[in-house]
Amino acid sequence: MGSDEKEESFKKELIAFKKEFKDIEIRAYPKFYELHDRYMICDSLFVVVGHGLKDLGNKECFLIAVPKMEIKDIVHSIVSGFESRWISSKA
Repeated sequence: MGSDEKEESFKKELIAFKKEFKDIEIRAYPKFYELHDRYMICDSLFVVVGHGLKDLGNKECFLIAVPKMEIKDIVHSIVSGFESRWISSKA
């Protein structure tokens, strides 16, 4: 959570989100200060999101989509880092 977010408000939104999307798993990474970039890795694309998802629709935003095959070494490195952080995170 960012410093301007209220924990109680976040928890309420998370409960509502989990009711709607039952098959999702969310974890809290203890070293939040190590995280900054926002990205999505899909079957065929690597997508970089210009700013937080909470601002989509409220501010001008950009998405950069790159075919995974063109940057497969970079994607592999990012996925390895994510998996390492995921293991050390709390459910």
